Amino acid sequence: GHHLPKSLRGFVTMIMGPKGMQLLARTLIPGCLLAIGLGITFNAYFGAALPFYTGLFDPLRQASKLLLIAGYLGLGMVTLGFGLGAAKAYFHHHRRELLARVGGILFAWGIAGIGLLVIYKAFAVTNVLSDLSIAAIGLGLAFIVGGEGAQGLMALTEIVSHILSYLRLVGILLASVILALVINTVTWGMFVGNGTSLATHIVYIVIALVILVVGQGFNLVLGVFEPGIQGARLIFVEHFSKFYEGNGRP
Repeated sequence: GHHLPKSLRGFVTMIMGPKGMQLLARTLIPGCLLAIGLGITFNAYFGAALPFYTGLFDPLRQASKLLLIAGYLGLGMVTLGFGLGAAKAYFHHHRRELLARVGGILFAWGIAGIGLLVIYKAFAVTNVLSDLSIAAIGLGLAFIVGGEGAQGLMALTEIVSHILSYLRLVGILLASVILALVINTVTWGMFVGNGTSLATHIVYIVIALVILVVGQGFNLVLGVFEPGIQGARLIFVEHFSKFYEGNGRP
């Protein structure tokens, strides 16, 4: 907080308070460390690649891999949420809720299975995986209706949307990479541009350095806060909603 401009620091402090800012900073640290690790893995340093090693794969040219990884992550988190909800229902002896939570897991995996089969053009009635996916969807629907009644059918689109919500992480990653590439391209063009005189060329270089520092600094701030905000939303909405109930007493 001490590195923010005085006016901005005062505004943030007024909203959150010093302790709130410290808590927010600690909360963002794991995400920042993960982002650094991914940058090293993909050999992406502010939109540039180091020449002495190759990244795992190019996130821009092979974005489909990232989408699949994000989809698997979403399926895993939704499954974990339903699993915790089922465990809570079991220990609280809520059998119908337990049935609905298990049905949610089956439905989610069935939809994911059909989606993957369609993507890889392997969906067919004679395919065992296709039959298992359809059976999981049917059994999941039966469990959901048995546990929550017809009202439970309204949550089906919510299950699918919660899994797909994790794909936004890929959009955030690609937006940051593309913004860094644009800044680097503009900066490099001004560096190598032919000025009418040495003085003009020096001015271009100074402007390019300002664009580089300010632009990448802005991109860095977005890279810290945007994934943290979206990640918190995914945890509190898509994940916690499967099992958490705020019914505690102070």
